[in-house]
Amino acid sequence: MRSAYLFFMVLCVSVASLAQSNPVPFVSQPLDPASVSPGAHEFTLTVNGTGFVSGSVVQWNRTRLATTFINGKELTAAVPAAEVAVAGAAEITVVSPSPGGGTSNTEWFEIATPIRTPGLFTRTDYSPGALVQAVFSGDFNGDGIPDLAEVYDDNGNTLAILLGQGDGTFVSGAKYPITADFLISLTGGDFNGDGKLDLALVDQDCPTVPCASGEVTILLGKGDGTFEKGAATYATGQSPWFIAAADFNGDGKLDLATANLCTNCGDEPLNAISVLLGNGDGTFQPPIETVLQNASAAYQFAVGDLNGDGKLDVVAADYYCGQPICTGEISVLLGKGDGTFQPSTEYITDGGVTSVVIADLNGDGHLDVAAAESGMFFGQSGAGVFLGNGDGTLQKRADYGGAETTPWSIAAGDFNDDGRIDLAITNWGELTTITSSVSLLLGNGDGSFQPQLSYPIGVVPQSLVTGDFNRDGRLDMASADYNGSAVSVLVGSVLAASNSSVNFPVTILIGASSQPEPVILTNVGPQTVHLGSITITGADQAYFTQNNNCGTSLTPGKSCTANLTFSPQSIGVLTANLTIADNTGQGQQTIPLGGVATQVRLSPASLSFGSQAVGTTSNAQVVTLTNLGAQFSFYEFSVGGVDPHDFSETHTCTRLLAARGTCTITVTFTPRAMGSRSATVYIHDGGGGSPQQIALSGTGT
Repeated sequence: MRSAYLFFMVLCVSVASLAQSNPVPFVSQPLDPASVSPGAHEFTLTVNGTGFVSGSVVQWNRTRLATTFINGKELTAAVPAAEVAVAGAAEITVVSPSPGGGTSNTEWFEIATPIRTPGLFTRTDYSPGALVQAVFSGDFNGDGIPDLAEVYDDNGNTLAILLGQGDGTFVSGAKYPITADFLISLTGGDFNGDGKLDLALVDQDCPTVPCASGEVTILLGKGDGTFEKGAATYATGQSPWFIAAADFNGDGKLDLATANLCTNCGDEPLNAISVLLGNGDGTFQPPIETVLQNASAAYQFAVGDLNGDGKLDVVAADYYCGQPICTGEISVLLGKGDGTFQPSTEYITDGGVTSVVIADLNGDGHLDVAAAESGMFFGQSGAGVFLGNGDGTLQKRADYGGAETTPWSIAAGDFNDDGRIDLAITNWGELTTITSSVSLLLGNGDGSFQPQLSYPIGVVPQSLVTGDFNRDGRLDMASADYNGSAVSVLVGSVLAASNSSVNFPVTILIGASSQPEPVILTNVGPQTVHLGSITITGADQAYFTQNNNCGTSLTPGKSCTANLTFSPQSIGVLTANLTIADNTGQGQQTIPLGGVATQVRLSPASLSFGSQAVGTTSNAQVVTLTNLGAQFSFYEFSVGGVDPHDFSETHTCTRLLAARGTCTITVTFTPRAMGSRSATVYIHDGGGGSPQQIALSGTGT
């Protein structure tokens, strides 16, 4: 009887201990404030998230701040003025006490002067000589400087560490061969509670059809930038594509979740989120799977508490692309707090979605969702923004950006230090005339975004991470470049430009010159920038000119202007760079230039037909087309736009047009309805800048 009593008491104590375990805290974006200027006074920092408890403490670069517990979703902390005296960035984490508890994910606090436009970015590629699939940022050696971990395929899968030097550069660290079929993603966290950052790598394991279950490989960190050998592996769902770490059951032990995209699993595709509950000692339990019933392909997901119930939720990216269009949606899965999720709710997007991010984009205290939307073959691509209602539901989508590219990864952060969340998106170039890039969409603070800024990056940029790599108080970026076989690091400069690139807005005739396009350069740093040469470089540099009033230096806050002109002598898409040499420590900085040149002159380039009675036909109007260059071919004439059936077109242009030759396009207007009517004549040809366009307008009466 005594033994039974003791067993009962031990069992009760064990159950009570489990019930009282504190969750691993989770910090959401943004911090409030998200940044301050150097030299600011002492201030109160508000940290929002999930899983906070009485006794949770905000850490500033691993130093504890005096913290006030507001509730499970909010903490405030006093930041001394000494911590923000000079420019830089601080790692913000939350630490909760045992039992359970532990250290949260990291968010960056920036100490820098706000600027209208982010500074120029200098790109450096770090190549292992193989296909780089994914990159993760974290401080692996405890020196307070962000490092990078990459996985790549070098006739076998390898994990490589790049150690940050604090000046925006990285040096090669340890490498670890991994037994895997195809490493596709990685994440980090303290999986065994020793205060050192560990890594989890996910293997897709799909060499045959149907796909096998994937695997997660765990490497425990030593805290010096190296990892324990003899990595352990754990099964996931079939064909995982993405992995993230968080405490999904609130027991104070980090768990892992994977997005499983199994299109080769029999007759029906199976898309699911698998959660591997952590044991707190670096080992994990078998996966618990929640199926996404309506998803076509679950590529990636983001984590956050969308309904404020203290349980982590997931928003998954759903992507399906078959010519001629891409389709997709985001799936919201509200967490039950035990590692499983409620049935998903879907929200339609404008094209396929490959990546999502969760943050409070409009400052109302509710988490919102932004998705990287891809038109792939046709249509525009950019960011779809869904503002949150605070109860786990989302509002109607709004679209921002727009480019003929394929977005792949999205990240959120304050890139111009104005206290508003911005979005960064990696883009694959789809056409030979379009290069891959990172787009920045600067936030207005109300959930809307400004037109995108574009910065060149590697050939096929995949996963995107952010951090202050050169410790200047501004966010930098790193992306895995699969085709370029490198990690591309973009480090911001104190020299800001009014344009991240210059694309001359109209097609220019060969032999003619564009209107000047100004680029304003501003020193947004605390010290004088000494300028060297400002020149035009690149493939088509002969067709671009610049003149500037910059002199040899810019004191803090001062600006100068370089005026650019495009004067083509060759047809087609022409590119070059405005190259600036300075002492900012970033070497030469470049602003991409582009213009389109044609040898086809249209006179006039637009036609206005005035008022015309509905159902009657106007007098004909004629446009003369002149070839200013060598002989070229015509391919197609068509009328498109808003009201194409209200206008008729005929032409005298034969298949070939000789040098200096002319032909005519004749247009009539027959309005089908009252009011303003418009259309466009499209001329597809080999004369450069195709299709040529003739704008048409008229009014039906």
